Amino acid sequence: MKVEVVKSDDEFLEVKFDEDAHTILNLIKRKLLDNKKVTFAGYNKPHPLINDSTLIIRTKGENPKTVLKEAVKELQEELKSLML
Repeated sequence: MKVEVVKSDDEFLEVKFDEDAHTILNLIKRKLLDNKKVTFAGYNKPHPLINDSTLIIRTKGENPKTVLKEAVKELQEELKSLML
């Protein structure tokens, strides 16, 4: 899966995924919204026949790239705990 940062600043991040990433983006979005420093997290798939998806994060006083990395790490740990 190829990931490209489209736009980034101190409190905003827009990331484009080149594959249909609905499932993983939904998990990431939900984890991000659990963080009180995140004011907005959402993703968009512009059309069912287009594989690209975009994740958008807006934070309050926190680097959105750092927040995204933390959310992904937390998800990895949660998924590892499901392995028997």
